[in-house]
Amino acid sequence: MPRLRRPRVANGIYHVVTRGVRKQPIYVDDADRRLFVGLLRKVARERSWTVHAFALMTNHYHLVVQTPHADISEGMRYLNGVYAMAFNGRQAFEGHVFERPLW
Repeated sequence: MPRLRRPRVANGIYHVVTRGVRKQPIYVDDADRRLFVGLLRKVARERSWTVHAFALMTNHYHLVVQTPHADISEGMRYLNGVYAMAFNGRQAFEGHVFERPLW
């Protein structure tokens, strides 16, 4: 059975959880963490999101994000996609970094 479609709500508040594929680490070092936070800051600024909280764990992260426009999917696609490409390049890895995000 396919999962239900995620609601896209203007001025919505979302708790986003995204895990590394096969529970693998998504940050190897502090440079990876700084890269992720910098990309999160860029997405939030460009989309006028308010990031209420975030937690970077070894193999997943949590975000609490408020979106003035119904654009959570587009912003998360950018954040995860750009981070995955940079992470794979930095660490000389290939393939998926994240499982489907849960929000």
